[in-house]
Amino acid sequence: MTVRTIKTNPREADAICGNTLSVIFRSEKEYVKPGDVIQFLCMKEKKPVTHKINSKGYVVTQVYDAMTAPIVKGYQAITFRAI
Repeated sequence: MTVRTIKTNPREADAICGNTLSVIFRSEKEYVKPGDVIQFLCMKEKKPVTHKINSKGYVVTQVYDAMTAPIVKGYQAITFRAI
């Protein structure tokens, strides 16, 4: 289990906190695997802002890439749930 910090914007953070978004798309450069813990950092105009998502944790349930799902090569779809 690895704890990873992923940057997000206020609109995406609101959707995650409101349980309307449970899949995010990120670059494959950051290797994420099921079981990892995600902590989001809400950013606006390249500066961190206060948001309730900053204090929550999420566990990764599945990771899909171009080999396992119809996703553009170089990106991955990460599904997660609240801890």
